[in-house]
Amino acid sequence: MPQQRVVRSVTIADRQGLHVRQAVECARAAARFQCQIILVHGERRAENCRSPFDILQLGAGYGAEVTIEAIGSDAQEAVEEIATILSREFPN
Repeated sequence: MPQQRVVRSVTIADRQGLHVRQAVECARAAARFQCQIILVHGERRAENCRSPFDILQLGAGYGAEVTIEAIGSDAQEAVEEIATILSREFPN
C-alpha cells in the first residue's frame, strides 16, 4: 500500500490546555493505527504519540496551535481522530 502523509493543525479548545486525560485519550487512539503520528507545538515535537508522557511534553495551553502529522496507509483516519480529541472541551 502507498504511504500517505496527512498534516492538519488544530487549536487546543480545553480551558485547561493539553492535559493528562487528553494525552491518554490521544495515546490510546494512536495505538489503534498503523501509521506514525507526530504532534508539533512550536519547537517541541511528540515523536511517539502512543506515549501520553511525550504528548504532555508539548506543553500546549488553551488556544495553542498543534500540528498533527501522520504517515502511513491509515494516516487520514488517524489525523481526524486525534484532531477531534485535541479540539474539544473536556468536562470538568
